[in-house]
Amino acid sequence: MKRWKQRLIGSLCLGASLGVAPQVFAEQPQRAIQLAQSYTSLISNTLFRHYALRYPAPVLTSGLSAQQAGQLQVAFVRQLREELGPVVGFKAALTSSAAQAQFGVNHPLYG
Repeated sequence: MKRWKQRLIGSLCLGASLGVAPQVFAEQPQRAIQLAQSYTSLISNTLFRHYALRYPAPVLTSGLSAQQAGQLQVAFVRQLREELGPVVGFKAALTSSAAQAQFGVNHPLYG
């Protein structure tokens, strides 16, 4: 049997197995599907779901540039603000001289 006949029979069988006539596939309008706005928003949504469910988030130590990491942080904080309200207060780190010595700095960090 020639190859084009095999393809034709295969496509007709596929339509029949789905219970749909082959011409119906061509009549269906095509719609755009938006899975995520960007890779950054997809990761941000995943991290936020883990945070909201109090489930450990996946480790993201490789594959992100500094710019992507910054965009991810902004997107994640935006989601936190929408859910929990505005950011209040500051976080302080390396407040003891022992911690500062361990990391080779002579001042605390905050942000």
